[in-house]
Order: sequence, then structure tokens, then C-alpha cells
Amino acid sequence: MSDTIARQFLAGVAGRGRQCTLAAVLSVTALLGACEPQEQPGVIGTVTGFAGAVVADEPRAATIGRDVLTAGGSAADAAVATYFALSVTMPSTAGLGGGGVCLAHDYGSGETTSIEFLPRGGFEGIVAVPSNVRGMAALHARFGKLPWAQLLGAAEGLARFGTPLSRATAKELESIGVGLLADPEMALVFGNGNGGLLTEGQPLVQAQLAATLARIRQGGGGALYVGQFARNFAEAAQSIGAPLSLQSLQGTVPSVTPALGVEFGNHIFYVPDIAAAGGITTAQIVGMLEADGGFDGSEADRARLMAQATRQAFAARHAWLGAGGIATETAEALLS
Repeated sequence: MSDTIARQFLAGVAGRGRQCTLAAVLSVTALLGACEPQEQPGVIGTVTGFAGAVVADEPRAATIGRDVLTAGGSAADAAVATYFALSVTMPSTAGLGGGGVCLAHDYGSGETTSIEFLPRGGFEGIVAVPSNVRGMAALHARFGKLPWAQLLGAAEGLARFGTPLSRATAKELESIGVGLLADPEMALVFGNGNGGLLTEGQPLVQAQLAATLARIRQGGGGALYVGQFARNFAEAAQSIGAPLSLQSLQGTVPSVTPALGVEFGNHIFYVPDIAAAGGITTAQIVGMLEADGGFDGSEADRARLMAQATRQAFAARHAWLGAGGIATETAEALLS
């Protein structure tokens, strides 16, 4: 494995740790299991009418997720396809490195599940052990309908044959600056060959990333964490100064738990039942707003209520962290 993939995995294009949570960059709106079985599942356009909506920071990735929904895929399928497309078209926000949290609501059972795969075992200067791929595999295993290989095909094709750089990604590169070109490996991918960065409309080709995506497509989400590929990846990471071990890769496992539901008026607001993802703090804020009569009033009143609830929630969170409590028990105590 070359240093290029190791650098993109661990540091991301921007090198600013922006891959820490997928929830901030990708949103799929569709009810898991809500679509009726189709005569031609997997064929784009087989679903007529409204199939759901996909929102992402980069338009090509959102289009790929939309196509999955029109092919009869679930919201989880769309999320997986959109994520892997983003890893190609806008890797600074959703590259193969990093991790995140997904909430999935099953329309049939009425249950909402939290899948947490935040990076763990971080080391100085780079993103921690990559968890995104296993997180997406866990999401697909529980809520996917279409074949895993089909969901990764579009992303692999974009990386192998190239895709015009979108305006969104071009702005990301511009914000990073030409300092990115100081890294020879990154310059090969994101440089224009004339001493500058790629600009909007220029082709972005990532052959080595395509090879990695092909391995994930063929071998599943665990392909990056075990076997010779994982060993090569760990060695490549170490060669660029990242003390990543094979054992840390093998031990990367997502956490699947029921989401924490908080009543808010006639609705239930779901958050991850994990403090590290901000779920407990968010649940407390929502609970406080509900206890104060909701979120009515003028814009100034709403801003005041939000600021007050946020201040109290973070104060309680710091006290809990110092006491070393358990997330669910803390949430119950805070919201009672």
C-alpha cells in the first residue's frame, strides 16, 4: 500500500479532523422498510413517486444516494452509498478515516437504533483509528435491502474513472490552500500539474482509492481491518509517523444500542445514548425546553431559553464526567 491511501485515511484532505462525525455532513430522510417491495429491486427508477430525500455537502454524492432510493433501497442503503461517494467526491468531510454516529428508525417495529462508531485510540497529530467503514457495514447489515457491492459500485467508478471537481469541493481545496501541495502524495491527487490545486470542473481521479473501494466492495466492511490489507495499512501508517497497530484496527467494532427518546410536545426526539456524541447533553437540553413549556415565544425568548438550557446542560455534563457516571443513568436523572 502506498502512503497516499494511508494519508487520506488518517488525516483527510484538509488535515483538520473534519471526518469525526458523519451526522454533520450526511442526512437521509426515508423510513426504513416503508417502501413496498418492487418488481425490479436494484434498478434505478423502479420506485415511482416520492421515495425519500438525501442531503449531503456535495451534490454528486447526494444524487447517488437518491438513485439508491429510486431503486428500492432503504434509507440505510442510501446513507451507505452516499457516504462512500462522499469519500471520493469530498473526502475532507467524509473520507474513509474518522468515524461517526447513525440513528436509524425502523418503520415496521417503531424502534430507533443508535450505531456509534466514533474514532478511538487517537494519537497526536492525526485522526484516530478509522471506524467509518465498519460503521457503514453495521448500518447495512441491520437495515440494508440492496446488495452491499451494488452500493459501493458508483463510488468506485467515480474514483477509478474520475469525476469533475464540484464547486463545493473546489472551495474546500481553496480554503486549505496550496500548503496541501507540500505533501507529494496529496499533490499527485489534488494538484493540477502546474503548481496549483484542482479547480471546479477539473477531473479528480483517485486510482488507489478505487482499488481500496474495490476491496471493500468485494470483501465487505471487515476487509480493511483484518488480513494482509490491514497489516499493510498499519505499516503504511507507521511509515508516515502514525503509530497505528494491527491490533487497534482489528479491535474496531461499532456499538449498537437503542436510541434515547425524549418527549417534546407530541413528538419524540431521538438522540444517541452516548455522551461522546453529544446525545446526553442534547437530550437534557430538549428536556429542559419541554419542561419550560416548549419553544414558543418571540425569537429573543427562544434564543434565551436555548442559551439557558445549553448552559445548564453542559454544567451538568461536566459534573457527570467528573463523577464517571453511566450515560443512560445520567440521562434519566437529568430528565426526571
